[in-house]
Amino acid sequence: MRTTPWRTSPPRARSCTGCSNMYRLILLLISADKSGRNTYPPPQPDVCLMSLGEGIYESLLTRALRAKLDQLPANEYFVGSEPIDRAEAASILTEYLQTILSTALHNLEEQHDDDSLSHQIAFCNQLISYIDNELQLSMQEDLVLQQGEILTAILSKIGKTDEQLQGHLEKSLPLSGLRTSNLFTGSNADLSIDTEIERDIMSANRIYWIVSFIRWSGLRIFKNALKEFTSMPGSSLQVITTTYMGASEPRAIEFLASLPNTSIKISYQTTIERLHAKAYIFERNSGYDSAYIGSSNLSRSALTKGLEWNLRVTTRENPHIIEKAKATFEHYWNSIDFEDFSEGGIERFREAIQQERSPSTVIALQDYLKIHPQPFQKEILDRLRTEREIHGRYRNLIVAATGTGKTVISAFDFKRHYERAPESSTLLFVAHRQEILEQARATFRAVLDDRSFGDLWVGSHQPTSPHLRHLFISVQTFNSQKELFQQRFSKEYYTFIVVDEAHHSQADSYRDIFTLFEPHILLGLTATPERMDGKSLLPDFCNKIAAEIRLPDALALKLLTPFQYFCVDDESVDLRNVKWVKGAYDTTELSKILSVQERVRLIISSIKHYLTDPFTCKALCFCASKEHARFMSDAMNQAGLRAAALLSGDPNAQELRTSIRGRLLQGELNYVCVVDIFNEGVDIPEIDTVLFLRPTESLTVFLQQLGRGLRISADKECLTVLDFVSQANQQFNFADRFRALVGRTNQHIEKEIRQGFPHLPTGCTINLEPMAREVVLSNIRNTIFSAQRIRKEIASFTQHTHQPLTLSTFLEHHQLDIRTLYSGQKGCWTQLKKEAGIGSISEDNWTKRLFAGMKRLIQIDSPSYLQFIQQLLRNDLTFNEHDITARRYALMLYYDLFQNDIRAIGVHSVADAFSRVRNYPAVIQEMQEITQHLWQKLEHTTQQLPLNMGNILELLAQYSRDEILAAFEKSTAKTRFATIAGVVPVQQHNAELLLVTLNKSDKDFSRETQYEDYAVNETIFHWQTQNRVSPDTPAGQSYINHKKEGKTLLLFVREHKKDAYGFTMPYHFLGPVKYQSHKGAKPMSIIWELEFPMPAYLWHAAAKMAVG
Repeated sequence: MRTTPWRTSPPRARSCTGCSNMYRLILLLISADKSGRNTYPPPQPDVCLMSLGEGIYESLLTRALRAKLDQLPANEYFVGSEPIDRAEAASILTEYLQTILSTALHNLEEQHDDDSLSHQIAFCNQLISYIDNELQLSMQEDLVLQQGEILTAILSKIGKTDEQLQGHLEKSLPLSGLRTSNLFTGSNADLSIDTEIERDIMSANRIYWIVSFIRWSGLRIFKNALKEFTSMPGSSLQVITTTYMGASEPRAIEFLASLPNTSIKISYQTTIERLHAKAYIFERNSGYDSAYIGSSNLSRSALTKGLEWNLRVTTRENPHIIEKAKATFEHYWNSIDFEDFSEGGIERFREAIQQERSPSTVIALQDYLKIHPQPFQKEILDRLRTEREIHGRYRNLIVAATGTGKTVISAFDFKRHYERAPESSTLLFVAHRQEILEQARATFRAVLDDRSFGDLWVGSHQPTSPHLRHLFISVQTFNSQKELFQQRFSKEYYTFIVVDEAHHSQADSYRDIFTLFEPHILLGLTATPERMDGKSLLPDFCNKIAAEIRLPDALALKLLTPFQYFCVDDESVDLRNVKWVKGAYDTTELSKILSVQERVRLIISSIKHYLTDPFTCKALCFCASKEHARFMSDAMNQAGLRAAALLSGDPNAQELRTSIRGRLLQGELNYVCVVDIFNEGVDIPEIDTVLFLRPTESLTVFLQQLGRGLRISADKECLTVLDFVSQANQQFNFADRFRALVGRTNQHIEKEIRQGFPHLPTGCTINLEPMAREVVLSNIRNTIFSAQRIRKEIASFTQHTHQPLTLSTFLEHHQLDIRTLYSGQKGCWTQLKKEAGIGSISEDNWTKRLFAGMKRLIQIDSPSYLQFIQQLLRNDLTFNEHDITARRYALMLYYDLFQNDIRAIGVHSVADAFSRVRNYPAVIQEMQEITQHLWQKLEHTTQQLPLNMGNILELLAQYSRDEILAAFEKSTAKTRFATIAGVVPVQQHNAELLLVTLNKSDKDFSRETQYEDYAVNETIFHWQTQNRVSPDTPAGQSYINHKKEGKTLLLFVREHKKDAYGFTMPYHFLGPVKYQSHKGAKPMSIIWELEFPMPAYLWHAAAKMAVG
């Protein structure tokens, strides 16, 4: 018996001749009156039932609807439409047919009165039989029994009478039913929500509750029901809650913990994870799940007295809602942020609640302090590993906003170093303040799980050991003890040095740290890598930033305050003709243009329009120059706003900084006008407003300026940003700043803007006024690197930059992703150079094939594969055909270049094809430049897996479908294995390849496919089989018993079918997986356990339920 008839997508039809006849039959039934006479035209479902009014729709276009639309005057109405997404087609068409069938069945009810049910059943069976005959789906068992009954229960009779079972059924069946959803609002007409929840408890097999506050007054209502439920064999109660605000009561948690078959997880990190969710999920073996999602905590007032709204949803009616709720719960349950209650017990819970209720109470939280790296911090650690192991760079700079956990990253980085050689690993951590050093040592101790780790040498703190092996020292103390370090320790004594606030590295007080020691690893931490004095930090750190914490990641994790960003129309000035010098506006000219009264009036007006209260805010105003800052400060004061200019180089600057900071915090001052942020001492977490009174050309500086207002502070709800957008110089780049604010998204930034920024971090908004929106979009369109612009830039590159023209120098100079050059119809690097008048190459059928092949090389990120290609090019495109690794890599490269078997291109072998390529030196040169560039851009380490099947693929590297099939010799030189299936058997190795696309729809969001395949955590992956697979089919049994059968299952995952540049996305190789459990049938939902944990940079995309 099928339990989810409308969720399961039917297999694709081979043919459907006669479907139109069945459709006409349905329409005849709909349109016939009681006397059987035809009353065409029939009533149409969906919008055709209504008159067409202005508005938005999501309606399937039918003939009738199309006819109505054609009657609308084209000069008066815009009519929007889009193609049906193939991933959503089954659902959309099912919903449409459901409407038609509902109309038909109601029509039968009117025609036949008392005997309508038998006619409705007969009609349904007629349709089922027709579909069965047309599509050969073996659906005869799905015919409805003529007596027309609903199954309500299957209960064991062991030890119970029928009367007892009937009584249990009467008190446990939810009165709302199991098919339809219901909204509880607390009105007199509603069912009692507490009574209905009790019935759901009694009829469930597994219960999942996630509730921010659990109080005894609410829990005791369900005390008996929960006792009875948890005493049943096979039952399971899982509860997630939090200590936030100290609202939950220990007595309630203690009761839950006393129940059998019950598990509890607690969020103790209330400064980061503020759990507000309220959901009660009931899972049943029958497949009839239900859930309450709404505003009610587990308290008496919320459940019985308050004006609370709660929606009860069912699997039958809202399967996607139930699936998301269960999947999100599962993610939370497996997250390190939610800790098992049993580990600390009720005593830890009581202490945490008391700490929340009385924050001043001192509790030894370090007794159970656990520090785990967040996913974005793990990603930084991955980058550092790549910098060292792939690129050989051991002097690394991390850039991240204050408050994003740079010290935690340094501690985990040192832990890796320490664990390799505990006896020889030494640490020097340098900072300029005692507070930073104390916090850093506490963090290192927690990460290393060593309470005695490290000595402090700052202020009154003296080291306890003469060896100073692990030392946290102030830069002032270091300088005063410099001779001691020179005399007692060699340059190599400290193997790991951390320099906090590394932007000070060019100051005289810091230079000796860099000159006296030569550590194995030097790690610099800073929020501000650019300095006012123009000195660069980068020479001390291999001339590059090793890793940056992305702003959206920090915002998503609540490490920073969310922002509301308003782009204000600024028609008071026009900057298109302002002189552009060395990548920026000419400061003098810009300052003069911006210092006009008309613009002042706009700024004052916008402040009053957007700010909650212009007289209580704490605003930082970024200006073009000192003159502009003074001008704006004076103008604001004249307008009645309390403002001051804070400028570097002013007499008594230090006293002025202290005074302005104090006045701002006391509310005596509201607006501080500054030019730059680096040496002006402006680091005030209470800043709640940022005004960009000038365009900031540097993305790095822009993010640092914005970051000054993103620091978390008590009572700061959000950061308000006003950015005054005027017509800009064509060199000015809006795209990068918005892309940096949005973060990871697969769609082009122009589309993101047009859609209103749907992928911003939670809690953040960006609003563009009409003219500002057009200015930004126009700027983005004009800065797009079209083929024409690329050819122009290539032609003038050497003359303008005085650099040699190579693929890497061109991409680096213009800060372009390599995919920009190869996207669309641009061709390849060699073609673009030729069209720009540089170089020449004769074109024939082979060059056309090879030019197309260049595009398929640019997404390679496997170090071993890149090394093979580079070695092959050095060896004049010859390889050892008897070496299995070389042979398979060569086959992969062959399909990358030609995408067809050897017979199709007229060669005898792969080696013969490569010999032909030797005739095209320009192509070989391009292959060399591509692989060199890709090697330089490698960001992640990989791992070779010994799979006993001649495997050449590296764990975590990404590969195209053709490369994967060639690597396992499913494709051979003579035969290209053509398949679009997500499951590929490799019989010769008793293996199966699982090729998973996480977002199967072409849309950015699809409820139909979003919860089919996703990561639960770094080692658990939820995967849905093909529709025909059930536990009792050979395929289902093969998955369940693969370990017994010695079968290897290999998982490959990609996020989308296409990336933002239009390229087919490759798959990341995640390695072997093992069966853990399954649910359902046709399709089965299987939980796989990954043998190797998923790294942070993949986890972000694969974990659809993750927050941040």
